[in-house]
Amino acid sequence: MTQLAAPPPRPATEPAAAGSSALMTVEAFRGEPDHEAFELIDGRKVERSVSYKSAWIGGQFFWHFQTYANEHGGHACQNGAEFRCFGDTRLNMRKPDATYIAGGRLAFPPDGPCEIPPDVAVEVISPTDTADAVDKKRMLYLASGVRCVLVVHPASRTVDVWRESRCEVLFDTDTLELPEVMPDLRIQLTTVFPPAEADPVGELPAES
Repeated sequence: MTQLAAPPPRPATEPAAAGSSALMTVEAFRGEPDHEAFELIDGRKVERSVSYKSAWIGGQFFWHFQTYANEHGGHACQNGAEFRCFGDTRLNMRKPDATYIAGGRLAFPPDGPCEIPPDVAVEVISPTDTADAVDKKRMLYLASGVRCVLVVHPASRTVDVWRESRCEVLFDTDTLELPEVMPDLRIQLTTVFPPAEADPVGELPAES
């Protein structure tokens, strides 16, 4: 594992550009028929482009979190759960790839968006994600009260574990532990990544 220093802080959100169209509120966003395929970021609908591999990895984290919640309490949610607790809550609806809320913080799952930040949030990088967008989202989560943010890199099979301004980089041979949030949790990271691809193209059939 490797310890990294945090980059200089930047604003968690940016104001809309001058001359831009009217911003969308959370209420208007949730009234859109296709809102499940989008996030609302500072009043703008942004499509969530998630690769199958990234969704699969996020599902593995959710399975571990749900198993822990069943034994120790708390709530685990998977990709698509709506959180209205980041940044300006009038204009933001975020959907982490997996989350865990510690026992005692949430009496029951709400019918609408969750309005308290999770203790752990997972973001799995997809091929269309930019480093800047992921960095801003990570800082926004931490500034809003998330205690641990896991940024998962499928290509390098690594996990950045962020706690406030400190980052710990874990490799797929390491074990993830979050004692300050989930005592007794131990995730062998080999279980959250698919087997390494020997050849993504494969062999072409022989010509007859």
